[in-house]
Amino acid sequence: MRSAASAALNTVAFDAPPVPDGGTVRQQLRVHAADAGRLALRFATAPGQLIRVTSVVRLGRPTPDTGATCTVPIPELDSGSAGANLVCELEPGDHVIGYELTGATGQYARKYVASTEYDLYTAATPPEAYVRQTSAPFTVQGSPVRPFHGLMARDTTGRLWKYSGTRDADAPLAFRGLVGPGCQTYTTLTSLSPAAQAPFYPGSVKPSAVTRGLGDVVARDASGTLWYSDPQLVTDQPFAPRVRVGSGWNAYDRIDGAGDLDRDGYVDLLARDKAGVLWLYQGTGKATSPFTGRTRIGAGWGEFNRLF
Repeated sequence: MRSAASAALNTVAFDAPPVPDGGTVRQQLRVHAADAGRLALRFATAPGQLIRVTSVVRLGRPTPDTGATCTVPIPELDSGSAGANLVCELEPGDHVIGYELTGATGQYARKYVASTEYDLYTAATPPEAYVRQTSAPFTVQGSPVRPFHGLMARDTTGRLWKYSGTRDADAPLAFRGLVGPGCQTYTTLTSLSPAAQAPFYPGSVKPSAVTRGLGDVVARDASGTLWYSDPQLVTDQPFAPRVRVGSGWNAYDRIDGAGDLDRDGYVDLLARDKAGVLWLYQGTGKATSPFTGRTRIGAGWGEFNRLF
């Protein structure tokens, strides 16, 4: 039985230059095979980026060296299959295995990571049978990806919905998803920041710098208490549990999210009191205390019937 330490003597180094827009690049794997085995190469979307599903990249023309034989079971990097894009049977020794990646013309830019799994056995085996290694992200060049922007809406029964954006002026909103019921208790409900597309991550992401500014919401209830809801990337839970900001907010007849007015990276809030004075609450980026003390902007704002 091989040990994990002996299995780790099988190493892979990645040479992964960027893929040109509508062009082809040759990448390669430099493998030190201390043992004979099967090498599987897969590609996945790198985390932390905006993505569009229209990117098409294909793998082809493998060039194994002596002591290696390779096949391409799945040419497309985004096929949706769990299978490998490239599989090579290796004899012991040092190998350089090349292959080509070709991008479609006019595609959107995207980043991928390559990962390998080296199987030292031919049957179902313990974890020591596999050596897994991952490359640094590399770029498929193309048009820049800009975020989709959607819309938050409350219906007459108090349910809150999020409509996804399309970036199509003729049909700007796509499907809607239910955020949750019970919002009829709020007298005011406003987004602090646009309901923007979130970066891709393979798992759940709790409120953090990653989720900041992706549709934060504040709501005032009938008692005058203001509540803050922080977005998160969790299936069926678009917001973390609400946080109490404070009481006394019935002094204002308008409460409106303002985006990042002071350009410090945190979303801000505007409030107009019943005398027509407008106040700024600067964001802090902290869910437990999302705003600083208020700053007076000026009087005379009572003449307006709408702020947005």
